[in-house]
Amino acid sequence: MSPLLNQAVEGSQSEAGLQMLLSSLLELSPSPIAVVSQEHHHILLQNDLVAPLFGALHRTALTSLSPDFYGSPTDYAEFIASLNQKTVLLDYRVQLKRCTGELFNALVSAKAIHYEGNPAFLLVWSDVTPQSPGQDATCLLTVRQEIARHHAAEVEWQKFVALVENSSDFIAMSSLEGKILYVNEAGRRLVGLETLEAAQALDVAAYLPEEDVAHFCEVTLPTIHGVGRHEGVGKLHHFKTGECIDVHRSCFVVKHPQTGEVLCLATIQRNITDQKQAERALQKSEERFRAIAEALPIPMTISSVADGAILYANRQGELTFGAFEKTLIGQNISALYDDPKDRQVLGEQVLQNGYVARQEVRVKKLNGLTFWVNVSLQRLTLDDQPVILSTFYDITARKQADNLLHTRARQQAALSELGQRALSGTDISML
Repeated sequence: MSPLLNQAVEGSQSEAGLQMLLSSLLELSPSPIAVVSQEHHHILLQNDLVAPLFGALHRTALTSLSPDFYGSPTDYAEFIASLNQKTVLLDYRVQLKRCTGELFNALVSAKAIHYEGNPAFLLVWSDVTPQSPGQDATCLLTVRQEIARHHAAEVEWQKFVALVENSSDFIAMSSLEGKILYVNEAGRRLVGLETLEAAQALDVAAYLPEEDVAHFCEVTLPTIHGVGRHEGVGKLHHFKTGECIDVHRSCFVVKHPQTGEVLCLATIQRNITDQKQAERALQKSEERFRAIAEALPIPMTISSVADGAILYANRQGELTFGAFEKTLIGQNISALYDDPKDRQVLGEQVLQNGYVARQEVRVKKLNGLTFWVNVSLQRLTLDDQPVILSTFYDITARKQADNLLHTRARQQAALSELGQRALSGTDISML
């Protein structure tokens, strides 16, 4: 054992001095060394050699050393009993288990300490699994490969950290009990928190508006625990302004890559406030359009350019074209024209010019009854789809009046011609 380790095990240190010494041990020790809480077995401190010893990909993937990491429950019980009896153990032989399930023999030196006011164990390991002389070269190669793998994992981890910290999304992790463990900078800025410590002082429910907490606890969390993930829209609470922030939320469990043990919960949430405001503005615009269109005394339809299907008809349109038992929605607009060729010609004109104004055509009701209208067409875009807005003004009465006037004019002309002929054949002296 190193002099520093002997001093930590045998000497009596103040809390601050012990923490400084532990930090030095982590950096200088050639052996795997960690501080583990006595109550929940959480790893409070560890150096870079602990994760490879237990077969973990990265130190952040190894968050606790539960009894499952010992060869058997008996091994763990005897180790704890010996430590409680002596408070200090030097080179205690025990069988341990890696994340892959591989068993190995180790010497453990341990001391019961207090770390940040809580009871903990200072643990130092040495792998003493027997090896044959011919295994030395293989062992050295394995160590070198492990170092290279560990370095590669560290590089990948740094890339991941950079990705998370530079993301504009709200990214957070919490314990299975809902205690916040981490929120990235963009996430803290989104909800009005200055520091990571302020974010960690809250639980998950504090980030939600009061009206969303029940749904999150009763629907979202059970789904995450049941199927491993949940996606949907929701809201976050801004801690300074009290405003609600619309987000698209993806929540999922984080599992240990080797054992499959659930380590924590994570979420990625994207701010969709602008999108929601645009949707609400569009909805209000649509409501205003419908209110105006339904109040108009003129028949109106909106049809698709692609296939001519009627997408909307106002109430007056439904009444005018006799849609009493079935709606105009879904009907082809050409079915409303007495001669479908008229609709084809008008459609070509509106696509070419953008609009057609006051064209006289004969249309028909769904029961086949024809009547005359002045039709105006306007090309529009609705939900990224080209459509044609059509308005119909019934001119049947005017056409009938015109026909009546024309008939009377022809009759008067005929009478006048007969009179002229009669007069031309009469002897005026006889009058």
